[in-house]
Amino acid sequence: MVTEPQLVVVDAEEPVWRVGFKPEPWAWSGWEWAGSDGRFDGRWDDSQGNFRTVYAGSTLLACLLEVLAGFRPDPTLAAGLDSIVEDDEDAAIHSTATAGEISYSWLGPRLAASATLTGRLCAVTAAESIAALLGPFVALAHLLGLHDFDAAALKDARARALTQSVATHLHATTELEGVTFASRHGDDLALWAVFERAGDSAISHTLDAFEHHPLSPEDPALQVSASSFPTHGRVSHPTPRAPESDTGVAGAGWSRRTPDSSSPRTLRYETRRRRSGPYGKTPTSRSAPAGSSAIRAGRTSATVTPS
Repeated sequence: MVTEPQLVVVDAEEPVWRVGFKPEPWAWSGWEWAGSDGRFDGRWDDSQGNFRTVYAGSTLLACLLEVLAGFRPDPTLAAGLDSIVEDDEDAAIHSTATAGEISYSWLGPRLAASATLTGRLCAVTAAESIAALLGPFVALAHLLGLHDFDAAALKDARARALTQSVATHLHATTELEGVTFASRHGDDLALWAVFERAGDSAISHTLDAFEHHPLSPEDPALQVSASSFPTHGRVSHPTPRAPESDTGVAGAGWSRRTPDSSSPRTLRYETRRRRSGPYGKTPTSRSAPAGSSAIRAGRTSATVTPS
């Protein structure tokens, strides 16, 4: 007798990390930060916009690789821009931002935070979990142009309609607290997506033992997240040169870059080329959408932490 495949469930009691907004990085994002359709666009957010999701990683590096991925220089685009002959006067008036350069203002409102996660979550990319979800979602995967409903599809950051639909299904049909899966940046980096449940306050009931940690350009995890980019980037410090051995991170370096009134202080992911040379979006604030669910009704005014 063949048994039906079942979801693989992990009983978690794990230390987790997050990079989020002050004053409380673990707080649910405020509904005013949802899109115009009342939904968030994170990979494991609710496709119907009725509950929120908070994202975490097994290490600070795992979190930074996720939130900084959008700043990676695109080598093809950079090469195309380099081929454009630009008038010096026009360049002075309409300057183009350097690829991979992040303003220090990105760090200012954010904190690294650690906590302990306790609860039952679905190991969503486990073989038996994929088999259990195949029937309900293989057609959607094909409709979205994916080859199959498999681990690759669930790790694909572009196929959010698929993963959001899976999140909505799991939230509605199980009592699981969320999902866990390996990062697309490395199978050794575990990620967690925790669902909001009715009765939750400003922070998920699955999280406790909170600690906040300031982010600085000298943070080894921040430097490694830059130097591990395929463009061989490095984090450069804009202030006078510091000792080369301070970071202790291979590939990380310092440069003399003194800011002035026209040059914002920046973290820089520099592409090593022969020539010299949001996280995510910032949504427009708007009124929170009306909603009838218990979770919507219980939303708080917590500082947003988009993921």
